[in-house]
Amino acid sequence: MIDARFLIPGALDTPTGGYAYDRQILHHLQQRAFPMVPVDLGGEWPSPTAKDIAICESLFHSFSEKTALLIDGLAFGAMPETLLKQAKGPLIALCHHPLAYETGLDESRRNELHISEKAALAYVRSVIVTSDATAGLLARDFGVPERNIVIALPGTRKMQRARGGGDIPCLVAIGSVSKRKNYDGLLEALRQIADLSWRLTIAGRVEDEGLMESLVERTSANDWGDRIQFTGALPDDAIETLLMGADLFVMPSHYEGYGMALMEAVASGLPCVTTDAVPSARQVPAGAIKSVPLGDSEAFGAALRVLLTDADARKNMAALAWDARSKLPDWETAADCVAAAIEKALT
Repeated sequence: MIDARFLIPGALDTPTGGYAYDRQILHHLQQRAFPMVPVDLGGEWPSPTAKDIAICESLFHSFSEKTALLIDGLAFGAMPETLLKQAKGPLIALCHHPLAYETGLDESRRNELHISEKAALAYVRSVIVTSDATAGLLARDFGVPERNIVIALPGTRKMQRARGGGDIPCLVAIGSVSKRKNYDGLLEALRQIADLSWRLTIAGRVEDEGLMESLVERTSANDWGDRIQFTGALPDDAIETLLMGADLFVMPSHYEGYGMALMEAVASGLPCVTTDAVPSARQVPAGAIKSVPLGDSEAFGAALRVLLTDADARKNMAALAWDARSKLPDWETAADCVAAAIEKALT
């Protein structure tokens, strides 16, 4: 009989893409009566305290050798070898993206996380990743054998078709306010189209208060107070409403493990502009998304200008995106991949 625990560092309802993935996988596994039990690790992961490590040690000791442990990568990559050696049953890591690839880390912290995660990954039966790009990265830079990597692409929920924002084109970005999301680069791109009519809504929880203050200051300095709105984190139904009233979706990220919000925009039939650092952009046919080189704010601004001034181009991209919605990955398939990895680990 299968016995599995899903170890998650913090509240499952945390409004980020990684936690949304965890929620969906858990929901779909439980719907099919798969014996998966969530366990909240709490703590300060990926910078655990001695108390956090002690709590994990106690948990590990409480499980038998017949219990599979699926551990979210926000915690797993920071778990010391002394802890992982105490696990009795098989370990499975869920890596949304390597911890060391978070934008804004100093070199010392980046090296520390890379060493820690590489060492931790040596203890897994398998590692579940959310994109081909992350699979390649783990094989190349972390020494994970390809046979141990399981790709479980995030699903995309069914969305209503976007109808636009009216007379003033509405741009939408969804994602936490953090350096990795590159909203400062987005503001730089918007400076190039300040002569055009547009408004922007950024929806996502604030993870970097200093960055948030800087973005507000730049918005004020450009006299864009009536053009740019920061909403904070929004629930799923509010996100759907936001996308329905949008004309364009933007994701200027420095790095993404996948890019779930981008796929929800595609499923809403929205033209999208993103960077070539977002793997999910490769899940849709050419023409439905415009990808520009990472760090090239001029190219990002130029792409926005074309779509804001050429109604036909915007309409054609929207049609391609809407047509692509039925071809997007689904959560049932992702849950199948996770369940299979757990079952294999227990054999």
